[in-house]
Amino acid sequence: IPIIDDRMFTVCWYANADLIKELQKEVCFTGNYRYETSDKWYSFVFIDGSVSGVSAGGKMKEDLIKQFTYSRWIHTGTLYGITRYSLMCLTNSSFDVLRHHMERMYYQIAIILLAQRASILKFSDDVSRISGDIERLKKGEDEQKRFKEIAEKVKNLHSSFIHFVNRLWFTEVTPQEQGIEMYNMAVKNMGLTEQLNELRHEIKELYEFVEMEYEKEINRSIALLDKIAFSLLPLIVA
Repeated sequence: IPIIDDRMFTVCWYANADLIKELQKEVCFTGNYRYETSDKWYSFVFIDGSVSGVSAGGKMKEDLIKQFTYSRWIHTGTLYGITRYSLMCLTNSSFDVLRHHMERMYYQIAIILLAQRASILKFSDDVSRISGDIERLKKGEDEQKRFKEIAEKVKNLHSSFIHFVNRLWFTEVTPQEQGIEMYNMAVKNMGLTEQLNELRHEIKELYEFVEMEYEKEINRSIALLDKIAFSLLPLIVA
């Protein structure tokens, strides 16, 4: 069953010495690099078709380029762009070793990011479905049975979420400093941390709801036992 949208995630290494040389030039009097305002770089990073028809302009384009560009190695002739649907590398032809990094390590990082995003979306869908079941829960003969089914779903969801956090949510995916920085940038740009925290809060609320309902059921049972004991007290005294 598809979880994420059908837009293809692109991992791309592109060697173009002339283009990277153009983008790494400094603008007179500002000290900025040309890539910071370049339609060509924006179009490459966001896979945005024609350079002359980029979907953002002016200050917005500059802000997006700044947010989604990893520029640690701009002085040596390499730029990375990281968005929700792309991991792009532009370099000169002398850095062929970066192609192997893109094919292996960064490709694997992209897979991890997609797996994390898909898992979070699946968990969110499960939370919504269980919340709907709770809203439809009404007083009736089968209320207790239906509540037990919901409680079991919440328990399994909570267990699966803990397993996901322990096995698939990383703070460091590689010992390489550049890889760590790029991964953290990708997590931020994809909004995964905020989504994870919101999901954790929602699952916690579901779990607390089930625990509260169990406590109510226990209190009702204790109250019923008290009533039975009180009603039998005269017989015992007699």
